[in-house]
Amino acid sequence: MRQSATPRFTTREPHQAALIAAAEARGIEWIDLAPLWDYDAVLFRQGEREALVRKGRCYPELTSHAEFICDQKHVTKAVLAELGLPTPVGLLIDDAESQRDEITAFLARVGAAVCKPAAGTHGRGVAFSLTQTDAVVAHCGALQASYRSFVLERQIVGDDLRLQVIGGELYAACVREPASIVGDGTRTVGELASARHEEVQHQSSRNRLLLDGESMSCLAEVGLHLEDVPARGRTVRLKRVPSIGEGGRARDVTETLHPIYRAWCPRISARLGLSIFAIDAIASAPDRPDGVILEINARSEWLHHSFTEGRQHDVAGAVLADLLALSDRRGSSRHDLQPAD
Repeated sequence: MRQSATPRFTTREPHQAALIAAAEARGIEWIDLAPLWDYDAVLFRQGEREALVRKGRCYPELTSHAEFICDQKHVTKAVLAELGLPTPVGLLIDDAESQRDEITAFLARVGAAVCKPAAGTHGRGVAFSLTQTDAVVAHCGALQASYRSFVLERQIVGDDLRLQVIGGELYAACVREPASIVGDGTRTVGELASARHEEVQHQSSRNRLLLDGESMSCLAEVGLHLEDVPARGRTVRLKRVPSIGEGGRARDVTETLHPIYRAWCPRISARLGLSIFAIDAIASAPDRPDGVILEINARSEWLHHSFTEGRQHDVAGAVLADLLALSDRRGSSRHDLQPAD
């Protein structure tokens, strides 16, 4: 007897679950295609309009062209330069050992640099404050089995901004901060980290705060161990990269954001042919116009805007409104759908 293949689809992607919950709250029809497709796909329908969403973040207008531009960081930088938008100067590294002279000249030009995989995600494989050629070559060499090329770029110091675009316009903005704990004068570092891990998993099942070598290094820098009890109110950083998926914090800054960042959104939207995406940027402060763009996320993770500190947003409702109000691939509604009576 012929045996069926082992199903690939096991759990619903958190963004997809949020969209389904938003649809049910608004009386919007949704059809689960996972039983037939063995894949996390849902068809949302309102009247004659419908939208197929894959894994909660892949929308009908997402093309291979847009994915390529956004997934390859050096290509993203080139497109941003075409648009006249600010991005840190960078160097593409295909073979660090043979590019030593280029790397040395680049470091002499920019000083401290960041090195990251050209096609990396979630802050993985990123090294900061590199000033020596040997350090860059060693970093690329350690990761060459996983990544084909790297981008070396000027290190910019400031707030890590995440701008969520819906309908081609800014919808929400937050500052992301690396994972940290706050002492209560009673619990140890390890206990506080465990409690924070449970908190971020409640926010999204894909989030986690795991203590690793980077965490131990951060603790060592401030003279702490897992068994130590931080003083009440003391903030202790556990990661260097501001990744929400790795326990980072998100602070909403939508209302205080400088207008220049809003102006970026429709220009990038038109260039990529995308209505829903996110922008990663660095600025000295959200209300200052000195930001530079680091990345564009075509399959943006937006759940953190629903649990940002200070203000939360109904991103799932806004995404559904945009998807289901499209009269063509570029038209959209700027308003959230209201819950059904």
